[in-house]
Amino acid sequence: MKNNFFVICLLVLLCDVPSVFSQSEIDFDLSKYKLPDLKRHQLDMNFNFSNGFSKKNENRYDTVSIDRKNIFINGLISPTYSFYKNSERYQSLQSVQFKINPRLYQNEGYSDESNSNYLTYNMIIHSENRFFVTNKFFLEMDLNLNSFIDHTKNSTIYDENIYNYNYYKRKYNFINDQINIETPVLAGIGRIEQIQDARLAVYILDDLLKANILDRTPTEGEILEFSALISTIKNERFFDSRNKKMYEIQQVDSFLQSRNLIKDPGAVYFTSVYDNWEYSSGPFRETGSRLSVGLSPGYDYIYESDDYKYFFSNPDSTSEEFWKHKNNEKFLGIIVNYIYSKPIKLYWQLEFICNNKYILGDSETNEAVPDGSSIMVESNISEIINQTFLNLNYYPNSRTYYKFFIESSFIKSIIDYEEADRNQKNQFYVLSLGTDFYYYISPRLKLKSNLRIYNKWGKRSYYDPTDHIDYNKINSNELNYQIAASLVYSFM
Repeated sequence: MKNNFFVICLLVLLCDVPSVFSQSEIDFDLSKYKLPDLKRHQLDMNFNFSNGFSKKNENRYDTVSIDRKNIFINGLISPTYSFYKNSERYQSLQSVQFKINPRLYQNEGYSDESNSNYLTYNMIIHSENRFFVTNKFFLEMDLNLNSFIDHTKNSTIYDENIYNYNYYKRKYNFINDQINIETPVLAGIGRIEQIQDARLAVYILDDLLKANILDRTPTEGEILEFSALISTIKNERFFDSRNKKMYEIQQVDSFLQSRNLIKDPGAVYFTSVYDNWEYSSGPFRETGSRLSVGLSPGYDYIYESDDYKYFFSNPDSTSEEFWKHKNNEKFLGIIVNYIYSKPIKLYWQLEFICNNKYILGDSETNEAVPDGSSIMVESNISEIINQTFLNLNYYPNSRTYYKFFIESSFIKSIIDYEEADRNQKNQFYVLSLGTDFYYYISPRLKLKSNLRIYNKWGKRSYYDPTDHIDYNKINSNELNYQIAASLVYSFM
């Protein structure tokens, strides 16, 4: 699988060699483009397949070191609807996404073998609403709703001599239902504009210039005006797609002819315009920067149930037990986010994103244990989260782009339990390197693939001061690689 992936990428790179050395004859700064007032609707269907491998070392209780290997196969079917609105005083992004995600995992460790089947149903609703008081200063009110149902079946075989368990095999069914709601309220400065329509304008004009169809090189003002026309007509709604296509080409032709840019409006001219219109609408690109600060109240609800079955060798027997618990958490987050996006000429794009959040929350957990009783546990939670992304994108031609990225995430949490002077501490850090590949097959169909290598460091401990002992103290170091490919079909 890994070799096939690299062969495909190599073939695509070889096909793109001429475009690497073919530079645009039109020099235009994409960051000067500002979107007109528009509404943009999009409905996509994403089909994804990936597989991966990870190697992990756990150090338990400072005495036991365990090496684990994990192989997984992952599938995804995901329809997504999004609506984008842009005006001088208002920017809005609304999206609804559904996911069906089956997964298979095989784990081999120092003393056990485990097989797991997962099936997850997920719904994500996201709403961004920025109101610009001035050209740069804005107030923002958002909504994030994430709900999912996860069903897991697992079978694990243990080495009784190493784990000191009185059973050698365990099976369990696990159900996890979650709902997460956040309503961030932010204030900030800066503005980010979408510029892929300006890139399309340059593609059209550049190809016409190379074909000696343009009478002269268009001015910067004409390119900006042409880009605004493209943004407007591409987002007008038609019931009949054929009528929409004819209307769009007619509008493009009318603009170019009215500016006296075309000297030979023949077959080559129209086929060039049509080909770019169909196949050069290219990937999503942005320009600008935005700093936002604010508060994010939220609520988490979690329901979990575990159905265990144990197999014993001495004597040969089985036993079953059932656990379930409900968790309600109310929290308040302090957010500081920064985004920077800059087109470098026509072929490169630099992106930097830094998201920071500090969370304080109260949690109530009601746990039902096998003997039929229940336990209520209250706790206070504090959490620090940092996510940083650095992307360098390359666009050799109208159909292809490559993204090279470095990502890091850091999470540190402390849970203080109110009924006793004890706490739990968790700390994780992840560093990722990788590349994304995108190919525009047709106006409806896109191919995406991904290669990612990441390392995860973790530390967890449960401390009871009365005993001065760290229970369940685990340090882990995990190396993963993942290869994924997906097809995205756009309905509109």
